[in-house]
Amino acid sequence: MRINIYINFCLALLTGVCTSTQLLANERFELDEIIVSGNYKNQTVEQLPKSIAVITSEDIKQAPSNNLVELLAREANVNFSSYTGSDKFSGIDIRGMGETAHSNVVVMLNGVRLNAADLSGADLSSIPLSQIKRIEIIRGSSSVRYGSGAVGGVINIITEPDTDSNKSNLYFSGGSFNTIDTRAALEKTFEDFSLQANIAYYDSDGYRDNSQLEKQDAKLAARFYANDYVTIKASIKAHRDEYGLPGPVSKDDFTGSNKDRESTNSPNDYGETDDTTYNLSTEFDLVDAGFLQLNLSHRNRENPFVIGFTPALTYQEQLWKINEDSSSFDVLHEFNFGSNKLAYGLNYYTADFNRQENGTELIGQSKNRKGDAEDSSMFVTSMTPLSNNININLGYRKNYFKVKSTDSTLVETCDTEFIDTLIEISPGIFITTPIPFETNCVTHSPITDSQNASWNNSAIDLGFIFHTDSNNSIYLNFSQSYRNPNIDELAVSDNDLKPQTGLHLDTGIRTKHTEQFESSFNFYIMEIKNEIRFGLNPDTGLSENHNSIEKTLREGVEIDLKYNPAKSVYIWSSLGYTQAEFKESKTTVPLVPQTTISMGMEWSPLNKFTFSLTGNYVGKQFDGLDLNNQTYDQLDAYQVYNSRFIYRFNNIDLFAGINNISNEVYSTLAFAETYYPMPERNYYAGLSIAFE
Repeated sequence: MRINIYINFCLALLTGVCTSTQLLANERFELDEIIVSGNYKNQTVEQLPKSIAVITSEDIKQAPSNNLVELLAREANVNFSSYTGSDKFSGIDIRGMGETAHSNVVVMLNGVRLNAADLSGADLSSIPLSQIKRIEIIRGSSSVRYGSGAVGGVINIITEPDTDSNKSNLYFSGGSFNTIDTRAALEKTFEDFSLQANIAYYDSDGYRDNSQLEKQDAKLAARFYANDYVTIKASIKAHRDEYGLPGPVSKDDFTGSNKDRESTNSPNDYGETDDTTYNLSTEFDLVDAGFLQLNLSHRNRENPFVIGFTPALTYQEQLWKINEDSSSFDVLHEFNFGSNKLAYGLNYYTADFNRQENGTELIGQSKNRKGDAEDSSMFVTSMTPLSNNININLGYRKNYFKVKSTDSTLVETCDTEFIDTLIEISPGIFITTPIPFETNCVTHSPITDSQNASWNNSAIDLGFIFHTDSNNSIYLNFSQSYRNPNIDELAVSDNDLKPQTGLHLDTGIRTKHTEQFESSFNFYIMEIKNEIRFGLNPDTGLSENHNSIEKTLREGVEIDLKYNPAKSVYIWSSLGYTQAEFKESKTTVPLVPQTTISMGMEWSPLNKFTFSLTGNYVGKQFDGLDLNNQTYDQLDAYQVYNSRFIYRFNNIDLFAGINNISNEVYSTLAFAETYYPMPERNYYAGLSIAFE
């Protein structure tokens, strides 16, 4: 039924294209967009044989979305999940990776990988919307360019301005759940120097008990033009937060009253994050020899938390803490020879990881895991015209990965000393007996387990693009992907855990029907061998991370439409369909909705007014622990509508919005029929002031 509605909507758009006579071009169409996530500088969407979505700064400004995950989830075959009802501990899934999406979708921030070395994935709550200039989403395998984990797709978030500018912005909003959101941004250009500064503060009680979130973000970036050929960029980004961990609710509570859904069984669980990233890059314009970029990045992350609090112990005795220090160094050189493009580069990444469990003083319970990961790669890509309207894209990557880890547990060791002690064995009768006593007791943490592993991986990319004319193109792409186990997965795994590999086939059509209407259609097949999953390992009978015995098969389509019937009206829609299953048993991969549909419209009857409305439909999905599709109830399909109204005068925007207009009861996650409720209907309002 919902698919029919979508098809009818598409037909209506086509009819509108044929009948409209007063149409004006829309600058937000993306087929001619220049993207930085491709293989080459100044490459357009039309030159890549991939399924691509671009979210512009204008899209971000007009969207009712209040955070990054909601914004991303409106794209075809892009779905989000949340444990807390906010953007903290929210994940983005592309093309049905399910529970392991955090390790199978790469998130880049200005070209630097945001994914952590452990299972936590990328912290999307650390990027305020006000910092974002644009977002580029490449669906499917991009392992040749982005390495391990670029399986379901790549999201590149750009916060750097395209060109130097002089402007600033102040933002404030308040709303339901005692939410306050304040942001300030400044961009200033001098003769050979430009500066960008952003600060943001967010505080909310959250929809549920113990779902509060308070966060502060700050960023300072500078760009220096040494001469006409050399540009130096430097930035520092800091994120701090404190949050509650409400945990799941039972099925009865989830289907009960609002009060039941808002409740928590873990009112004392909490966590904090302290995350700082430094980046330094140099760009060289080599004129006829092309473009060279060197990039150095360092990240320090500290994350203490308590899960499963018990009053029998102090907080310090239950405290877990994760520390990560990671660094990356990247080199990229691209140049043209004749009508051909060539790019090659080196990527080096290293991470030191330390996880502390149950404090530092509990004998037999305080544990520590230390791990070091090192990833080095080289890649080369080329784009060659076979004729005036046919291009071929080739790429190859070679990867070397090694990881070592040690586990230790706090124990106490003592010397034993025998002391002669007088013991009465019967009234008036004593004997002297040596009794052992422990002395010189010391605590230490001996290594209880260690692991060392190394792998070599490779990936190829082969794509063809056929331009039938200036407005239409057809593409075909074959590629390979790989994903190395992360440090957490190796901690609880069988002895033979190894990288997963995948084969991908994409084919699609991109069409600019008129200056007002464009569309794209993509069909894909993805087959993954040795997919890394957590669950019952049939070989060992234990619940652990292991390589799936069955291959997993994912196939589906993505349809994107953008339509501008008049200067005051903008309409967009996307459809994602994914069938994700274990190839032999034909069971569906849990936590993967088969169908997702998004639609939106923006209406500006006068220059001072804009009204936007979006709707998202997410189909049924199997419980996260329901591998045989028969054990637990499915998560119900849900649909959520959001709206936003903006009134502009001079340099001030006044806005108000409603999220979840229909007050839908839904959860994006479930494990063994325990659910993580999402917020009910909520409201916000505020203002934004721009200075130029």
